[in-house]
Amino acid sequence: MFLGVPETMMVIALGAAFATTDPDAFEQHARPFKDVFLVTFFVFFGVTIDFSGGANLLMIPVISLLAVLSKFVSGIITGVVIHGSAMSGVEIWGNTIGWGEFSIALTSLYGFPIVATTIAGVVIITSIVGSFTAKYSTGLRKGLLHVGRRKSPTRHMH
Repeated sequence: MFLGVPETMMVIALGAAFATTDPDAFEQHARPFKDVFLVTFFVFFGVTIDFSGGANLLMIPVISLLAVLSKFVSGIITGVVIHGSAMSGVEIWGNTIGWGEFSIALTSLYGFPIVATTIAGVVIITSIVGSFTAKYSTGLRKGLLHVGRRKSPTRHMH
């Protein structure tokens, strides 16, 4: 607490104050700080993971696969409902697989250590997979467009 005010309240107030400025100018000035703090967050997150706490190392890949598949389904549904296209859903899926940091915070605060460690492992795997799918999401979308399409037979004129 700072002067009797919780830090979260101060951060929200600071964000609200910055929201009144020019968003483009603010983003230009804030981007280097965002990049530094994002890297710092993940370094400290990585340091705090302790797999000796009894995490079931077999469950991590199973839950990771379920996470990727469920994000695929939700991405397709979102693409169809909002954008009217399953292909945009593939791109949404490819760009959201790696999101899971909030899960870590929740399980660290409210879960058992074994659950927190398992979810941390899942987030690590989905972040790695998500890095590749985000980079190649356009290619994945284009590749899926061509799957199942058959070339029509060519006609030869005699």
